Amino acid sequence: MFNRALTSFAVLAAAWTAASMPVSDSGAVVARGTEASPVVSVCTAQVCLGIPLVSDTCVSFTGGFSVLASQVISAVTPGGFVCAFTPNFNCDLSQGDFIALSSGTWDFSNVPGPNGNVNFDGRAESFLCSPV
Repeated sequence: MFNRALTSFAVLAAAWTAASMPVSDSGAVVARGTEASPVVSVCTAQVCLGIPLVSDTCVSFTGGFSVLASQVISAVTPGGFVCAFTPNFNCDLSQGDFIALSSGTWDFSNVPGPNGNVNFDGRAESFLCSPV
């Protein structure tokens, strides 16, 4: 079950990434620059925290990040990454209840989910990111 969810995540991430990859005037795909900062900014109504990325490592909103638990309303994901936010503390993608966001600024009240746009305000409990 987990492998199927992870495969689904990878397929969705590839599709969203392909649709959002920057292209030059010639139509060639532009590589992610080395100056890209591997930090995800995660925001509640009161605070934004910049969380350094460690590829494919789950970040749960516990301990020092507990202020974010069930409070996230927006996020900024860096170029060259796709991040999955889940409503559980262990980045469990097997239930299919997650959002996968490519680079950009995202308002969680209207984000792309596995079956269309969803309201994910106040639902995120953890996330993980992978380079594309």
